[in-house]
Amino acid sequence: MMESDVTSATNESPLESLAHFGFLTLRNFSMIAFTNAVEVLRMANSVGRAQHYRWSILTPDGVPVRASNGIAVKPARTLEEAGRPDVLIVCGGTGIRSAVDNSVRALLEDVAQQGLPLGGICTGAYALMSAGLLDDYRCTADWEGLSELHKEFPRVHFVDELFVIDRDRLTSAGGTAPLDLMLSLVGCRLGQNVAAQVSQQYSLERVQRN
Repeated sequence: MMESDVTSATNESPLESLAHFGFLTLRNFSMIAFTNAVEVLRMANSVGRAQHYRWSILTPDGVPVRASNGIAVKPARTLEEAGRPDVLIVCGGTGIRSAVDNSVRALLEDVAQQGLPLGGICTGAYALMSAGLLDDYRCTADWEGLSELHKEFPRVHFVDELFVIDRDRLTSAGGTAPLDLMLSLVGCRLGQNVAAQVSQQYSLERVQRN
């Protein structure tokens, strides 16, 4: 998807200049969370009348995986095939514990060592937690047994928010929460006016023009 060059941005903060998003889809990921994230980028390109964003669908081995609704998103690539993104966002869903194996952790640890920002939507934050990549970070997560996570990951600072951006970590709850996260990033990079236009396209009232 969207493989052409993107319009450059000259902002000081790395999170304000994110242009190439890598979405690491794990088995049984949430389609609604993933789609809400991608659609904001697509619409920002449309209302912004330029190729501000592009995105790559990733899996550890490059083989498409099915979402929890049984639909697979194609084309899928490995991280090496897609090229270095500006941020890697883990897309989780049901059965996240079984979906996060050593290959996923190794990939995330390697990305972290390269200094790339990391994120997780829906239960995707669990993958970062299990690799120790959310220690001493604020985060939110879509998880029914939140008390279990508190015990399992005592160094993670959980907050009850739709999304959280803490330095080079981005996390959001599931459902439509990734839409709010991405609107925030669009507003930082392209301005609140563009974010408001994107919001209006989806009949949302949460983003207002300055």
